[in-house]
Amino acid sequence: MTAQRSITSCSIVAGIGSWQGEDQVGWRIVRHLKTLPGLCIKSLALKEPTELISHLDHCQSLIVVDACLSGNSPGTVIEMSWPDQRLKLLRADTSHNFGVNSTLQLAQNLEILPKQITIYGIEVEHFDYGREIGPAVELAMKSLVHQIAQEVSCA
Repeated sequence: MTAQRSITSCSIVAGIGSWQGEDQVGWRIVRHLKTLPGLCIKSLALKEPTELISHLDHCQSLIVVDACLSGNSPGTVIEMSWPDQRLKLLRADTSHNFGVNSTLQLAQNLEILPKQITIYGIEVEHFDYGREIGPAVELAMKSLVHQIAQEVSCA
């Protein structure tokens, strides 16, 4: 488990996702964190990782949560720090958008990269629109909400 963060001028928790099946895990974690008292964060639900860029000025600490398909068992949580080659497991670059890795590289080039960055990938089974989130992924989400809440607590 990660130690509690020192909250400075800006701490962001960003969930990246869509409404397509288990791809919504990042959004749901951020939505749940918004309901908890005593957290010192700016929470964001984003469709594309590049949306982070406009929020990173003066940000000292960033947590990103995203679904991933890496071949692990559903519900596996992969914790990464920037930079990490495993970031390629998250949203890959396409001809239309950047993934998390490329977005953080861009932020580094723009000199707005936060000092402390943690990325959580939750292994999912599917991105099928209309399908429910599976029990293993639900359990992982609950556990990760608790872990992040401890990390960003103002207490």
